[in-house]
This record gives sequence, structure tokens and C-alpha cells, in this order.
Amino acid sequence: EMCIRDSNSGVALFVYSLIMTKGIDLVLKEMDNSANTFIGAHGYCSQELVNLLLVGKAHSNAFDGQNDLGDGMILHGIPHKSQIGFLTLFEHYNYLSVGDNYKNPEYPIWVVCSCLLYTSDAADDLLCVDLGGRRIINKK
Repeated sequence: EMCIRDSNSGVALFVYSLIMTKGIDLVLKEMDNSANTFIGAHGYCSQELVNLLLVGKAHSNAFDGQNDLGDGMILHGIPHKSQIGFLTLFEHYNYLSVGDNYKNPEYPIWVVCSCLLYTSDAADDLLCVDLGGRRIINKK
């Protein structure tokens, strides 16, 4: 209810616009499970919505490419190097895997998901980034 009041409808309308522009059927086909939602447990943004926003695909995972589990079960991740990266604290806890397509974006800009919020970080160029330590190095 909070996201659809007159004064707070921007995010909801933006997401609706994304879905309607792409097409509901295509968005559902891109998800590993069409019963998934864009708002997950505890009101968090789902990985499908993050991926739709960052790479234009509502894929359910952040790993690179596809993972064929056999018997026709294929999990979909990030199909190509993204322009903007994605990092998450949840990878540290082994809740999900973020692939190189997100860790090494075309531009040195990342959306970062911590426990309770999303934020962003950027560097002057990729040479200023320590991807192993996931931190931005200040130029001197």
C-alpha cells in the first residue's frame, strides 16, 4: 500500500513500466520459476527484478550463463558482461553466487546489496578496483 499512494508511486510505476514494455509473458518465461515474485521474503527486491533492471533479463540467478541440472531443468543467470555490476554480502554467506559478468562490468559502477539495503559504488576506472577484496582503491 505504501508504494502506490499518490506521493510514493514512482518506483511501483517504474517497475510496472518495465514489465509492460518487455511483456508479462516474456518476463515470466525468463524466470526459472514463473511463480516467483519481484518482491521476496521480508520485502526485499528479488534477484529477478535486480537482473531485469541491470541487464534487461528477469533471470533468477546472478551466476554467469546457464546451469543445466539435467532432466530439462536449466537455471538462468547473467548471459553477458553487464554494463553495471552487482555485488552482494549474501555471496559471502554462500546464499548465492555472483559471476564475473556482474563482478567485472563494462563500467566501474556496482549496485551493492548488503543485509538490509541496496546502494551503489563507483571508481574512476577499472584499474582502481580491487575485485578480490571488493573495494574501491583511491587514486593518489
